[in-house]
Amino acid sequence: MSGVKSAFDSYIRVADRGFGMSSLWLGDEHLVYVRGTGMLMPFREEYKRYRYRDIQAISVAKTSRVAGFVSYSLGVMLCAGSMAIIFVLTGYEDASIAKIVFLSLLCLAAGIFAAGLIRHLILGPTCVCDIQTRLSRDRLKPLDRYTKAQRVVGQLEGLVREVQEDLTVSASREGSDQPKRPVKTRVVELFELPRSVTISFGFSAGIGVIFLLALHLESLFFTGTALALLVGLSLNLTLALILSIKKATPDGIRSILWVQLGILFLLTASGTIYYLLVATQNPEYTIGISGPLEAFTAVASEGGLVGYLTMLGLSLGILVSGIVGLASARRWKATIAKVESGVGVEALDQ
Repeated sequence: MSGVKSAFDSYIRVADRGFGMSSLWLGDEHLVYVRGTGMLMPFREEYKRYRYRDIQAISVAKTSRVAGFVSYSLGVMLCAGSMAIIFVLTGYEDASIAKIVFLSLLCLAAGIFAAGLIRHLILGPTCVCDIQTRLSRDRLKPLDRYTKAQRVVGQLEGLVREVQEDLTVSASREGSDQPKRPVKTRVVELFELPRSVTISFGFSAGIGVIFLLALHLESLFFTGTALALLVGLSLNLTLALILSIKKATPDGIRSILWVQLGILFLLTASGTIYYLLVATQNPEYTIGISGPLEAFTAVASEGGLVGYLTMLGLSLGILVSGIVGLASARRWKATIAKVESGVGVEALDQ
């Protein structure tokens, strides 16, 4: 994937799939499909080029996503059921190290399955997309979600129509002085930045600061504020991701949103594991609403060095991702405004 970008600066990536295993790139005259083979990361890449003038049809068909929903849901229920069975068999007063470790692992596994389920729902309906030329018919694996496929096919349709119309009416276009705009300019014209995206980035930066204050000042006020704002950030971030998928939002912006969602899940899982540990050692932390607040307020002292460094790293992650997101959103807004004003762009970084 990086080979395409470094070798052809005029290309723009419009879709990719899982760990960069496959991707689609638009050029001025053709579409490039990069297929990677490997595990977790591509060890080998194959490139296939489709000239716009040779494309005869692109078909998109919805598929069922019930299997994914059932798999993730069963994973969550299995972990939750196992935790309930452990509590029933051993009792709530048993605070052995083995029990705490096993419960923590189950809690982490449940969080991973829950994160996968939410991601599966946010991405929307699944689909298959095929491209047909005179010589071949291929499955475009990066276009595995219906909303994404519709967006990319819409971008590709304009390019294909323009090239094929030029072929059929080339005589009538002779003498035209109007130069063709680069493909990057035409793609960027379709980009949108939903307002909730910028709000989410600003929200993250602010919460990151509050989390750092709560971690070091050990104040119930800052802890309660941070936890309340965390709920708001989760809702706004989910909305921003849904809108960024439905609209033609730049891949870089969407990637930062996914990173933020991952950090939130890690923060939630780490906080749950920490609370299980301290609550079993000190039952006072389970009394009322103030008990959990006091437990999280004392994370720097009760959690030890590991707990402190974990929360510090995650808090910094939220802060940095928010700042990077704001900077990226500002850059893209300037680029989109530049294109809309007719200036155009020479090259864009993905």
